Amino acid sequence: MSVRAGTVVGRETSPGDPFLRRELRGPVLVVVRGLGLVFAVLALVMYARWLPRWLDLRLGDARHAAGLPGGSSFYPEIAIAAAVAAIVASLAWGILAGLVFLRRSRDLLGIFIAAGLVSMGIMFTDIDVIVYMMRSDSWAPWSLAVILLANALTVPWVFGFPDGRFVPRWSIVLAAIWFAWSIGRIFGTSLDQTTLGAPGIALNALLVSSAIGSVAYRYWRRSDAVQRQQIKWALLGALIFLAAYLVVIPVRALAPAIGQSAGAFSFRTASSTFLSLSLIAIPVALGIAIFRQGLFDIDLIINRALTYGAVTAILALGFVVISFSANRLLEVTIGQRSSLVLLASVVPVALAFVPVRARALQVADRFVADRTVITLLFVDLVGSTERAYALGDESWRQLLGRFRVAVRRSLRRYGGREIDTAGDGFFITFEGPGRALRCARVIVESVRDLDLDIRIGAHIGEVHVDGRHVTGVAVHIASRVMSLATPGEVLVSRALRDAVAGSDIELADRGFHRLKGVPGEFQLYAASARPFT
Repeated sequence: MSVRAGTVVGRETSPGDPFLRRELRGPVLVVVRGLGLVFAVLALVMYARWLPRWLDLRLGDARHAAGLPGGSSFYPEIAIAAAVAAIVASLAWGILAGLVFLRRSRDLLGIFIAAGLVSMGIMFTDIDVIVYMMRSDSWAPWSLAVILLANALTVPWVFGFPDGRFVPRWSIVLAAIWFAWSIGRIFGTSLDQTTLGAPGIALNALLVSSAIGSVAYRYWRRSDAVQRQQIKWALLGALIFLAAYLVVIPVRALAPAIGQSAGAFSFRTASSTFLSLSLIAIPVALGIAIFRQGLFDIDLIINRALTYGAVTAILALGFVVISFSANRLLEVTIGQRSSLVLLASVVPVALAFVPVRARALQVADRFVADRTVITLLFVDLVGSTERAYALGDESWRQLLGRFRVAVRRSLRRYGGREIDTAGDGFFITFEGPGRALRCARVIVESVRDLDLDIRIGAHIGEVHVDGRHVTGVAVHIASRVMSLATPGEVLVSRALRDAVAGSDIELADRGFHRLKGVPGEFQLYAASARPFT
């Protein structure tokens, strides 16, 4: 496969791109973005109509619980605090959706993800109640149609994350089933999960699990280093929420009578608040995956998250077994249960936490490589030897000093990390690919004012980081890409170009090239000659 050199691929389009990653231009871009924006506005309007009724329902439950024996006059305030937590979690999804729409919506995938994130924020607030209320809304069936369309968009984008390809290909059928099922609910309650009962719950669980499974399959079989890093971030957010969920569920299992007790409201409100706050971790992790993959050492973080999650699950299971066994034994012996036995069962579980955690960390550390994915930038002065001879040592030293000041000023602005300054060049790393390319264009313009020409090469890949030392094949690829750039040009690899897909960064295809010392051919792109917004 080859592309005519110099063809402007806009911000993203190139042969071999999946359909969702094809660049949208002109009127088509305006129309599709407009449709996405209209949907988001309508969904938020319906959400705003639903919230007051939902709050009244929650306050009604709180007032009822306050009147029960053992109830508290503070229950309404507690209900409001829990509602605020749910709304804040919804807002986190909405903020991420706005960022994706503003910065990555020049293709269908960006608009698709933005709509899905808005939908998730709305539906996660209280999905069963919101659909029920929209069915009885005075604006129905239009309000119901908007909300169910939002529900239809919550899952399908997951099948295409992060590069717009449905992996495996037949997973698009599952995405279509979810979408059709949600839209079908507009025409009656027969397809509602509560009406379908166990089959509806099973279908819902199957489709959601298949979406997660497709991401896992992509990670193990069809992803490169950058995509694996993005998936790891998404996994981290899901793990945090899952850990919170695993804390709540065992407590509910241990106290089956709590639903009939005076403390039912307090427990229900506290657990829902806890889950709402933990849910914020998912949009935060997705935001890092999309915009700033190298922000932290994700492997180390996931190592700890998996370890603590496993320890929590093991100890929770141990707590359930010990408590149930002790209370069962007491019931057989004296004919009744005891809360003191339940409290005493906490002690051995608490004592086991530290040694179990330490052992789990030792096991997990064996499987974690000290590697991370970052964006690499090489900057080189063009014709520096000739300029040095022409100017003389002192004048060249001063000019070189101004060049370095200009580059470092740009690095501070865009968050670049200077790894090495060898003579008249720079080796720089960035946490986000978009920031790296924006910084590169600014550097080109700033040194041009000094009557200097530079060339820049950029690549994103997996490297080994040891303090200020960054090593790996990706470093050599970035250096070789730089060597092929012409004066004033920012040349980037296909991997980096894919990492900024959907943004306003304009790239022109420079065809396929062999890089010295690196096997295979690499498709390279040149950044536009103007600074990006």
